[in-house]
Amino acid sequence: MELDPRKSRILTCVVESYIRTGEPMDKAGAYGIQGRGALFVAHLDGDYFNVMGLPLCPLCRMLRAFGVPILDVQEAQA
Repeated sequence: MELDPRKSRILTCVVESYIRTGEPMDKAGAYGIQGRGALFVAHLDGDYFNVMGLPLCPLCRMLRAFGVPILDVQEAQA
């Protein structure tokens, strides 16, 4: 699977403001696409969840293919 999160051109003062939030300090790549860092991503080719760290949709499909129940009716109604 190929992934290409293209970041937009951003001003230094905007980057410095983002750094001051503390959000990028524990992120691989120094931005969190699930938070304020999403404002810097101009285009994404690939799975959003790969950027976040785990491709949930493909994982669930694979687990279901092996008979692993994912979110059964009782869980969905809880």
